[in-house]
Amino acid sequence: MNCGKKYNDFVMNSRVVYSVIFFVLCMVLIGIKKPSFAFDYMGYPKHFGIRKEDSLLSYGSISVGLSVVSHIIFGIIDLIAIP
Repeated sequence: MNCGKKYNDFVMNSRVVYSVIFFVLCMVLIGIKKPSFAFDYMGYPKHFGIRKEDSLLSYGSISVGLSVVSHIIFGIIDLIAIP
């Protein structure tokens, strides 16, 4: 039984590591590309809001959503990959 616990710990740790690496790479790519829906014309992140100069998809909301989605994706991959 001890061997199974170590395997489950490894799977959980690999899921977290892979999702963090994916998240960081995506955030770096977004930071380099600076899409207009999340950044203003000077390259600063837009604030969250509904005014004309604000955006509902601000850099903060993108990062939270991307972190949740990346963890779910790698969780599903682990569920599929486990024999």
